[in-house]
Amino acid sequence: MNGIVALNLEGYVLFFGVLAVVLVVLFWFLSKREKNVRTEYLNQFDPSELRMTPYKIGLVYRVVETHEDAVTVVPVWNGKSKLEGAAETRVEHGVLIPFDATRFL
Repeated sequence: MNGIVALNLEGYVLFFGVLAVVLVVLFWFLSKREKNVRTEYLNQFDPSELRMTPYKIGLVYRVVETHEDAVTVVPVWNGKSKLEGAAETRVEHGVLIPFDATRFL
């Protein structure tokens, strides 16, 4: 053999099996961390003043002002990170739905 370590089929299976387990654990850790960051950030807001769009689940708005036919909102979360300094938007009541933490988190 010319290689440094002679590997047979069982060696390759073991190597790729361990690699797969490491990748799964890493993905689980990163997704858990992302969920904790998202939860901590959104917990600082009153859930009754948060809204979300039914079409893009990750986008969360905070209600700034309520009008008769519309609400003025500002986006606070875009799915992966918090939004700071975003512009206020006025939308009709039926466009946004109340924030559902179980669906979002």
